[in-house]
Amino acid sequence: MTNQSQRVFISYRSQDPDMSLAREFYERVKAAGHQPFMAAESIKLGERWPERIDRELEKCDYLLLLLSPQSATSEMVTEEVRRARELREQRIEQKPVILPIRVALPFDFPLNYDLRGYLSRVQHQQWQSSADTPGIVQQILDLLSAGEAPKPTEPQEVAVTVAESPDAPPLPIAEP
Repeated sequence: MTNQSQRVFISYRSQDPDMSLAREFYERVKAAGHQPFMAAESIKLGERWPERIDRELEKCDYLLLLLSPQSATSEMVTEEVRRARELREQRIEQKPVILPIRVALPFDFPLNYDLRGYLSRVQHQQWQSSADTPGIVQQILDLLSAGEAPKPTEPQEVAVTVAESPDAPPLPIAEP
């Protein structure tokens, strides 16, 4: 367990239920002695928000990602996750740790290709209603207090068999 204050970047869509849930996480994380960043609470009038968001991502220990059907299609959210993943891969301490919370977003909801790739092997937590909030908040606070990341899950192997005929057109490939 660590007594160190953790920096938490909260990524969310600026509409409810995302925004009110983000505010609740912000207040609870702050009350626990950590340093949350939430654009609506932290960026001042006239401040250049893209630069501020990038600075905060560079400083944060955790990215708390509120992933709703609307935010899952947001280019800004995808870019925040991409940047956090890039920073994590560059650092020995592997931070920021990405903590995805699915806000009324089923696990079978199709995420865009980039977001799905950035979040692969990262355990997601499901939020359906305000009844889920206390348990999720406690899990987050426990992680912050420990200063650790949840253990990554191993990707499940999916076997795909494709019958190729010598006369058939070539199969499509995806870039890595």
